[in-house]
Amino acid sequence: FNYHKAKSFDKDMVMGGNYNVSQTQQIAGLVNANSAYYGEYLSPEVLLDKNAFNFGDVPWLGALAYESNLIVPGQNQKYNPYLLNGHSVDGYYRSRERGQIAAYDFNVALNWYDRIYLGATLTAYSVDYSKSSIYQETFLSNNQDDGNYALRNYYDLDGSGVDFKLGLIVRPFEQSPLRIGLAVHTPTFYNLEERNSSYLDYDTYNETEGKFLKGTTYTQNQYGDEMEGSTKYKLTTPWKYNFSLGYTIGQSVALGAEYEYSDYSTSKLEYDDGVNMDYENSTIKQSLKGVSTVRLGAEIKLSPEFSSRIGYNHISAPIKTTAFKELSVNAIRTDTEFSNSKSRDNYTIGFGYRGSSFYADLAYQYSTYKEDFYAFDNVDLPATKITNSNSQVLMTLGVRF
Repeated sequence: FNYHKAKSFDKDMVMGGNYNVSQTQQIAGLVNANSAYYGEYLSPEVLLDKNAFNFGDVPWLGALAYESNLIVPGQNQKYNPYLLNGHSVDGYYRSRERGQIAAYDFNVALNWYDRIYLGATLTAYSVDYSKSSIYQETFLSNNQDDGNYALRNYYDLDGSGVDFKLGLIVRPFEQSPLRIGLAVHTPTFYNLEERNSSYLDYDTYNETEGKFLKGTTYTQNQYGDEMEGSTKYKLTTPWKYNFSLGYTIGQSVALGAEYEYSDYSTSKLEYDDGVNMDYENSTIKQSLKGVSTVRLGAEIKLSPEFSSRIGYNHISAPIKTTAFKELSVNAIRTDTEFSNSKSRDNYTIGFGYRGSSFYADLAYQYSTYKEDFYAFDNVDLPATKITNSNSQVLMTLGVRF
């Protein structure tokens, strides 16, 4: 049995820039698409209704934006964005992410004559993730403030999962230290719940009253109390397939190489009652792709119990370059930002102890990857190029039975 942190979500980001496009264009497009999808005009009266956030066909972002004057009724039952010709936009984004996926492994291994090794692992996962973000826009006309707003989003995700891994290592030649390995990992079956809420602070021009109005609106119930959106669902991750080679030099040096493949586009989502999330699954298939992972490593035995190791792995990009975040026409999520991650490189150095029943490993890992960040979806919005670097100290403790 052992415990380890399968993933850390800790991340902070700040970015800003000046554009000729606005998040309000995406919001207006979302509300107009809602009217087209349902075949009925999503009227201002519905968007302002005290019960709007309880209506299943109203996008929460649309209700917040209309009350804040960020979208206004136009011709032919269409909404226009706050952005006007001649406006430029100063945009600012800040986010804070925290949390982890904790993994609890239950391992068993068999050995036949030091030639065939079979291992199996049942892993239980615990998911804990939170994110808070703020996106602000200031509309400039002749370099003067012509309205501004700040959208604050709060998101939490927690749940649990389980998967099973089976691996086989064979020494095909009795006199050779060459090892050939094959492994298969089942999908991880997650049960998850996400919760979200948002606040929108605004100082914008109201055409009806002919003046600037300042205030705060938020996701709320019919009594004006803060309201969270909540969705329970199941996530099934893709299968993973692993091929490895290992070689030992003398009694003290071990070399290893692995290749792993997983097709992320086959991930599946369904609601907790078993109903498929068809829209989301279609987006997954269009946006994600197969991922290849290459691992190289070397281990040197310093004594019978202690060893040191170095490692490198390269993970190809999981997201297609053309991918973007598209909110459904009745989305309760109000965070529009998204990132297209590139390939990732990890470098590791570590030290280990192996006793008769207890083992421990201490490692330092440096990870780096690039991503294209977008505060909202607009074909004319340039990507913010980001390089992420992360350092971790990892410890693994285990007991053999």
